[in-house]
Amino acid sequence: MSSFGQVLKEVGEFGLFQKWMLAALCIPSIFPAFDVIGQVFIGMSFPHHCNTDWILEKGPNLTEEKQKHLTIPVDEGGRFESCKMFTPVDLDLETIERYGLNSTTTCIHGWKYEVQPGVSSILTEFDLVCDTRGLIQVSQSLHMAGLLCGSLAYGSTSDRFGRKFAILLSLFLTMLFGVTIAFSPNIYVYMVLRFFNGASSGVIIMNTSVLMVEWIGPSKSALCTMVITGVFAVGQMLLSGIAYLAKNWRILQLVLFTPLIVYLGTMYWFLPESARWLMTQGRKKEAQKQLERAARVNKRSLPEDLLDKVNVESNQDRKNMLDIFRIPYLRKRTAIMAFNWFAVSFLYYGLSLNVGSFGLDIYLTQLIFGFVEIPANMSAWPLIQHFGRRICEAGFLFFSGASCLLTLAVPKGLPVVVTVIAMLGKFAGMAAFSTAYVYTAELYPTNVRHSGMGLNSVSARVAGILAPLIRLLDVYHPTVPMAIYGIIPIAAGGFCLLLPETLNVELQDHTELKNKTEPHVSMSSFGQVLEEVGEFGLFQKCLLAALCIPSIFGAFDVIGQVFVGMSFPHHCNTDWILEKGPNLTEEKQKHLTIPVDKDGRFESCKMFTPVDLDLETIERYGLNSTTTCINGWKYEVQPGVSSILTEFDLVCDKRGLIAVSQSLQMAGLLCGALAYGSISDRFGRKFVILLSLFLTMLFGVTIAFSPNIYVYMVLRFFIGTSSAFILNTSVMVVEWVGPSKSAFCTMTNTSFFAVGQMLMSGIAFLVKNWRILQLVLFTPLIVLLVTMYWFLPESARWLMTQGRKKEAQKQLERAARVNKRSLPEDLLDKVNVESNQDRKNMLDIFRIPYLRKRTAIMAFNWFAASTLFYGLSLNIGSFGLDIYLTQLIFGFVEIPANMSAWPLIQHFGRRMCEAGFLFFSGVSCLLTLAVPKGLPVVVTVIAMLGKFSATAAFSIAYVYTAELYPTNIRHSGMGLNSMSARMAGILAPLIRLLDVYHPTVPMAIFGIIPIAAGGFCLLLPETLNVELQDHTELKNTTDGPVGDRSCSEGVETKL
Repeated sequence: MSSFGQVLKEVGEFGLFQKWMLAALCIPSIFPAFDVIGQVFIGMSFPHHCNTDWILEKGPNLTEEKQKHLTIPVDEGGRFESCKMFTPVDLDLETIERYGLNSTTTCIHGWKYEVQPGVSSILTEFDLVCDTRGLIQVSQSLHMAGLLCGSLAYGSTSDRFGRKFAILLSLFLTMLFGVTIAFSPNIYVYMVLRFFNGASSGVIIMNTSVLMVEWIGPSKSALCTMVITGVFAVGQMLLSGIAYLAKNWRILQLVLFTPLIVYLGTMYWFLPESARWLMTQGRKKEAQKQLERAARVNKRSLPEDLLDKVNVESNQDRKNMLDIFRIPYLRKRTAIMAFNWFAVSFLYYGLSLNVGSFGLDIYLTQLIFGFVEIPANMSAWPLIQHFGRRICEAGFLFFSGASCLLTLAVPKGLPVVVTVIAMLGKFAGMAAFSTAYVYTAELYPTNVRHSGMGLNSVSARVAGILAPLIRLLDVYHPTVPMAIYGIIPIAAGGFCLLLPETLNVELQDHTELKNKTEPHVSMSSFGQVLEEVGEFGLFQKCLLAALCIPSIFGAFDVIGQVFVGMSFPHHCNTDWILEKGPNLTEEKQKHLTIPVDKDGRFESCKMFTPVDLDLETIERYGLNSTTTCINGWKYEVQPGVSSILTEFDLVCDKRGLIAVSQSLQMAGLLCGALAYGSISDRFGRKFVILLSLFLTMLFGVTIAFSPNIYVYMVLRFFIGTSSAFILNTSVMVVEWVGPSKSAFCTMTNTSFFAVGQMLMSGIAFLVKNWRILQLVLFTPLIVLLVTMYWFLPESARWLMTQGRKKEAQKQLERAARVNKRSLPEDLLDKVNVESNQDRKNMLDIFRIPYLRKRTAIMAFNWFAASTLFYGLSLNIGSFGLDIYLTQLIFGFVEIPANMSAWPLIQHFGRRMCEAGFLFFSGVSCLLTLAVPKGLPVVVTVIAMLGKFSATAAFSIAYVYTAELYPTNIRHSGMGLNSMSARMAGILAPLIRLLDVYHPTVPMAIFGIIPIAAGGFCLLLPETLNVELQDHTELKNTTDGPVGDRSCSEGVETKL
């Protein structure tokens, strides 16, 4: 930091001046609450029905209840329709009462609202019901769009023209538009004014908190920010009382915002400018005046020479919002913190703007929700002072997300329980929001602090725009909005752990860089030895060819269930009727015994209940009562064709067991990824490859003899634990080649997974009995296993890290002989490796900061690529083309995907390509949702492009991950990341089941997750042409802010 910290201690870090200033800056926080939450009351809904006064011309003495009974239809629950009426007719009242009315229409004469005299809202005044009811959500989203624009504009305005100017401008415009809204002649003018009001009111807390933080010491910055944000809750509580008394929305609007006129005049004369900001702008004289003013109020005397020490360079090179993206450490912090702001705002507004749906009185609920924010803010302060900003922010986000998900488990009819749980969620959400204000202000230097706050606030405003619209998704299922409100904060909490801690760290003023520690990426002497042996000679080429073959069997296992569990048309077995008519044709039999659905197709899971009647009677009168398939099913298959679906009757009530078996296999892959990583790092690369081949052969063959679906599922789990061949073989080949060829070898290895898919489509087309198919696919492993046992070398690099130098020398000599190289005698003497007594394991990945960060981000990348890959690969039967042809296409497209990825990552680097492929694959999935039905070829082509990108992303992930970890825990790191991919594999088949709510849900999920992962991938370091790291050594690099010791994200010694 500059010398301002020492000057502030002389002036007083939290004296009377700062206390008065804090009190003054708290008051504006009331008005954003009026503006943001006010529409809960201004747009309040009331019971309504169509205006049917036309019937009063025929019966002027009708009671209101009788009038509704004659002119308004009722819904299924016996309630009067709110948007329909019977069509007016030219009949007398007696005829209408006798025969009633049948034809319905919309409310052609407007609506009547069940409200007390003097009560109004924009809903009653502008008739925002039925077809126009969505305009309330639109107006709220426009308001949030205004908040977004204001966040962008005021951040730059404040950093350019000063904190005081930004505060006064935002207060003036909030007053102007807040009062003008009360005179809106229609909903469209109202929406425009709401946009402009949002642009000014939403930044008030941001503006005031930045000014306050820059006038106090680090020990009190959190307290002051919490108090300022806490007054927002006071505004909510006042709002519930004012709205209860002023129930006319226009009067309410005037009452809420006219007091700003008095406050604005007061603040113009009283409010000081930030001396810290003035110093960064080179305006030293003005800064001195502000400091002297503060010292006088605090009854302090400034030494004359102290002000001379405030040496500030004139800031000719002004910083702006774009500099945040140019400076690496600020870019990284912004990406993560923006997601935090998005998540907490998403949850906050999702609950705050939904208070009317929890089942209690809206005024009482708003009062509770406002009140709970005060202890939320106050309790957050001691927690973040004790545990730090990072842990508390993550914890609050986790808790708030879990609370939202918990409301989904509460049975209907318990509004108090739902309100209490939602209140706890809002408690944690508000604490996270307040902590975000504190944390964000401390993460940015003074010359871009307000721009940084504004940029993060933009993401919160985007969430505010989406939050009301997400509530509309309840038309698909009532649980969808709350599920989304819960999942996103949990994800954001995880990424929050990647940020540096700022507790008790002095504020930074400029964006200078300092030396900080980063992982040491240069290699041991093995790199030079490998150059002598040959980095990609005949030995490595033969090794690569041998290690590609197991990848084929990985495809047989993972994708094989597409054919093993193939679905066929089926219907109930109704042979009971053949006892009455043995000569019936199959078609006639189905017509008599199986009902049809609304599209005229025979039901696949229902049949008419068998009866003890003769055939003539059944043909004459038919059957009506239906039942489930009590005598089993018949399948429309050719002789000799079978699958587990036909053999184990996995249809109707049991159809979900196929997806469960696939998820169990993915659970096996997960366990295998964990186990084999540690086994490989402990016992060697060769041992783990042979072990996985043996177990895959054993369980693959045994599956063919499964007597029932449950044994089949258990065996699928165990074969899943052993079939992660690509993970095991790619680590081996990467450790035997130079950095220039590591990507090529990994890509080639993963490409053979695609070859396996193509071979499988042909084999499955020829062998259509699932048991024989299983034997054909896995018995060749016996030959491969024996061959690999004698041929496969151990990784010399791994042997060296284990201190087994003699064995490493033998392997290197073997490689040199095959490559026709001669090793200098003294070269082997240079392979000096310390015995690795302190063995590293998977837990060390979480103990070492830079590895922990890389693992969190890369695991999300693996999860995203795997979700999309398996979501498409295991869903090929739904694209409308022949399943064998589609599998062949999907297999074929992976080969150019892998091969094209290699030159791209060699030119543009791993990071950019991984992010780009993830983004493109996600967009492709979302694009399929826009294709009209009846175009299966178009859907398949787009899905194929998505699979192309997903495969490329998956292959790059193998390359990138292997290069991010040191040799002594490389396989453990690969296994840990692979585990997240297996989690995705478990979830992918289950996500497909969500199409019962809406057909677009699975593909939407498959599209959104990769796009998000692509963004976080940009936070990883580049590894192109960097030598592999052998140990967890660290070195100094330049990155990070000057003087910010606690913000350092590395360590300085060898671990």
